Amino acid sequence: MNLKLIIADDEELIREGLANLDWEQLNITVAGTAANGEEALKLSQSIQPDLIISDIRMPRRDGIWLANQLRQFCPDTKIIFLSGYNDFEYTQQAIRLGVAEYVLKPIDEDVLIEIVQTMKAKIIQQKTEQQKIEHFRAAVNESRYFLKSWLFNRISNNEKKLNFFGLSPQDKNYAVVIIDFGESETEEIERRDTFLIFERLIQLIRPQKNDAVPFFDGDILTFVFQFDQKDGIPATEQSLFDICNNIKLFLDANETADYTIGISQIISKSAELSSCHNGARNAVNYNHYLGMRQIIYIKDVEPQKGLTDSVFDIETDFTNAIKVGNEKELERVLKQIFQNAKEQNVPLDQVKRSCLELLIYTSKAIYEIGQDPKILFHETDIWHVINKCKAEQELYDLMLKINTVVILQVQETRDNRNESIIKKVKAIVEENYANNASLDSIAAQIYLSPCYLSMIFSKETHMTFKDYLIQTRINKAKDLLKNTETKIYEVAKQVGYNDTRYFSDLFRRQTGKTPSQFREEIQS
Repeated sequence: MNLKLIIADDEELIREGLANLDWEQLNITVAGTAANGEEALKLSQSIQPDLIISDIRMPRRDGIWLANQLRQFCPDTKIIFLSGYNDFEYTQQAIRLGVAEYVLKPIDEDVLIEIVQTMKAKIIQQKTEQQKIEHFRAAVNESRYFLKSWLFNRISNNEKKLNFFGLSPQDKNYAVVIIDFGESETEEIERRDTFLIFERLIQLIRPQKNDAVPFFDGDILTFVFQFDQKDGIPATEQSLFDICNNIKLFLDANETADYTIGISQIISKSAELSSCHNGARNAVNYNHYLGMRQIIYIKDVEPQKGLTDSVFDIETDFTNAIKVGNEKELERVLKQIFQNAKEQNVPLDQVKRSCLELLIYTSKAIYEIGQDPKILFHETDIWHVINKCKAEQELYDLMLKINTVVILQVQETRDNRNESIIKKVKAIVEENYANNASLDSIAAQIYLSPCYLSMIFSKETHMTFKDYLIQTRINKAKDLLKNTETKIYEVAKQVGYNDTRYFSDLFRRQTGKTPSQFREEIQS
């Protein structure tokens, strides 16, 4: 691999001397020389060098300035500073930037070459890793379509597509494992690490299960596993746990900060792969209560089917009670769930798992109204608190208390937040009333659902969004009619109506007068 080098020094003799070293033996090409930091930066922006050897003190722009600029324009470029003894503290400042090594003047060629070789090895390693990352990024982009298709049952029912992925539709048991690294707000270097971890995990798993099929989506790595049905469910479960335990050992050894390993139920029909994925995804969601860096098997946390159906049936009522802050409705729904559990003689452990399911709904409701689900948890280990409950009544009281506290906190912040939302909506309408100012488009701009935005707009303004938009347009039309000689049909277009007759009807409904009558009265 040939690397590009720029030499920057205000002394011509030093520049020429360095440029005439035998760089070819190191597979390094001198791509340019510069007399100061400013020249070096211009060269760097056009050449994109791998390495710069630069004097730390130069006229106009020095090496420190150059290093700072390179962090923005050429972040992968490495620097070796040339420094005198008197500049040592100055040089240390540069090194703290994380982009540089240094050589003391007068220059010892052997020392310089040794440092260059060390730096070269780092650069090659970085480039190799970057190539791997780009490969994985391509794989990620390619796999997203297939992942989505699979999730929507476009692949799982198609034998040819299953074969394409190395999956067999016959005599197989299937399971899905999801490794979720959390939402990434990390720096690029951390993102690179994530991609490298993905690659190493695949290398780790393939010897154990060479027919495992990986999918990528953001910070989530998904594996589809298939097992011979003749092995039986217990053997399949053991294999899954062995694989996932090895994954956990690897991630812990690499000090991976946040991850959760979710294991789905085991299925025997490829057509159920979508529900299998949902099972693994649901298992991961329990990390809010069981903690990070865990292996979570969905069968260990999901409630029994009868009670699960009961919880699912009231999800809308439950989440709406949270969203609107209706304590009475919340209490009614909780009583219904616990009454169903009592009638079905559901074991307490199963009821506890249903409570976890309810808390996921609570988190979802909090998120949908634009608040942080962390208000659920504070410093409390909720699963530990739930698990300590010895009776259903104690568990009911706990769930009522948790969700009542959430409602109170939602109520405390909702008014201020809603006020801010309404201000944003009105500002957008003010700017776009003549163009695309629909409820859907505005909701998309402020990351809310149209339904929820419509609800809070009506509640806070005591009018519908549609009526507010009409009112705004008619008020703008009144200003135009009053202060300009603009024709009626032009006024209509300027406020967002291409149909002049429709505009006139709306105007009359709002003001009791036609646009012409309004203008005549104003001018008389």
